[in-house]
Amino acid sequence: MSKDVLADIPAGEAPAKRAPLNKYALACAILASMNSILLGYDVSVMSGAQIFMKRDLHITDTQIEVLAGIINIFSLVGSLAAGRTSDWIGRRYTMVLASVIFFAGALIMGLAPGYAVLMLGRFVAGVGVGYALMIAPVYTAEVAPTSARGLLTSFPEVFINTGVLLGYISNYAFHGLPVHLSWRAMFLAGPVPPVFLAVGVLSMPESPRWLVMQGRIGDARRGCALGTAMNRIMSGAITMSFYSLSHKITLAGNFYLYASIAAAGWVFMYCFLPETRGRGLEDTEKLFGGGDGVEKEDGHGHAKSTELTTQ
Repeated sequence: MSKDVLADIPAGEAPAKRAPLNKYALACAILASMNSILLGYDVSVMSGAQIFMKRDLHITDTQIEVLAGIINIFSLVGSLAAGRTSDWIGRRYTMVLASVIFFAGALIMGLAPGYAVLMLGRFVAGVGVGYALMIAPVYTAEVAPTSARGLLTSFPEVFINTGVLLGYISNYAFHGLPVHLSWRAMFLAGPVPPVFLAVGVLSMPESPRWLVMQGRIGDARRGCALGTAMNRIMSGAITMSFYSLSHKITLAGNFYLYASIAAAGWVFMYCFLPETRGRGLEDTEKLFGGGDGVEKEDGHGHAKSTELTTQ
């Protein structure tokens, strides 16, 4: 082969090196995502506590069904308020607020003398859960470097399952107590994680994106709140109708129905949603039509960075 032909062949480019994971951002994302433990714990602890509540308070299966699922509807209040609250007091203090509200709700449920007070406790705890579910992914996405955003924003789901495990451990630990004490102990163990979460969150930095971009992305956060709200509505509808629907279409029919809905959702996301891998938050905002193309500057003509750096 002649030298001229060889000269026309473009040289291969070495693949770009993946940026190392920012360990400081990783630690902050993990701590923020731990707020999701609250939802997982509440959902799973209810599955064991309801056996003893039914016998102690003499309530019906329908009342139990409503009590178990209604927290997803109540969480809408927190989810829809979290965006505006986090704009007002910042992401960190919103996470602390979520822990405080859930703490109060767990205490009310654990000390409830009857069904009405239990429902009040579910409402208060639900508001706390709604705040946590909304703000944890927002904070995580804002502190995560672009190269690791997909990994770090999956942490809230991981910690929901961690909370589920803790709830089942609580069920097992207290099931041997007398009926009137067992379910109360299960709920009263719930305020323990929020205390440590609130203390830990106070050691975290505020989201750089909130500090730099405050006031620019309200519409995007409202969209996120609506997405979280729809998620909670569907979860509540499933929980409150599961047993009743099982009697109508059988237990297997229930799961076939849920699988069909999940498959339809997958097809919709695959076919109609744009890819965001490798894009910064500002680019993603523009992709969905929410950006105005104007970047904040630091006073020297340079765009301000919204990625978290080691302090």
